[in-house]
Amino acid sequence: MPAYYFHIRDSDTLIRDPDGLELPDIDSARAECKNLILSVLREEQIDEEQSANRQFQVEDETGRTVLLVPFRLALAAVGVGRR
Repeated sequence: MPAYYFHIRDSDTLIRDPDGLELPDIDSARAECKNLILSVLREEQIDEEQSANRQFQVEDETGRTVLLVPFRLALAAVGVGRR
């Protein structure tokens, strides 16, 4: 299985994922982003506004960026922050 690395980009800062995860395909990596975003928001106790500039930059084993997933898209998909 290919490895994917889930780096967090917050404006000009990049927090690198040194370990990555082995997943079957890009769709699995996209689903994992949603789970990771929700986990980060719970752990850091930040809200939608504070996470507005954050995104996951997902790279494959070769270091090529294969996905950019803004936190706000995952939040919208699960209805977080909407009243």
